[in-house]
Amino acid sequence: MLLIDQFEEKYLTSRKAGKKTIKKALKSMEIKHSSKTSEEHETITMAMDYFIKLSGWSVVSKLVQPKRIACEEDKSDMNEFEKVDAALIAHKTSTTDNIIQVLKELESNIQDLEDGLESLSRHLVKYRVSLLNILNN
Repeated sequence: MLLIDQFEEKYLTSRKAGKKTIKKALKSMEIKHSSKTSEEHETITMAMDYFIKLSGWSVVSKLVQPKRIACEEDKSDMNEFEKVDAALIAHKTSTTDNIIQVLKELESNIQDLEDGLESLSRHLVKYRVSLLNILNN
């Protein structure tokens, strides 16, 4: 149980740091967004729309909301981080296999988000090149 408690503490600490980093990044995006020209506003808006459609935005938005613990039948409304939190809080009654399974699902979802961000980055570069070509012609 000591190992699980240490893991839980490390996880919660890293999650708190992740929330702080995400908040800073969002604030930085807002500051940068307010200083862009109208063409760049359109590009950023299109990119943000694309990012939101990836459905990963719900994970980011739920990170900054307060924690909530749901009962077993309400798990469908929980995001991946909330599932991990619920599993860690209930670790005294749940098995280690359950926690490992939830963490594997979280890792898979994070990988999907990273892939989506990589795709978004490529699209942003393409949009920027297109805009620069239009402006130069």
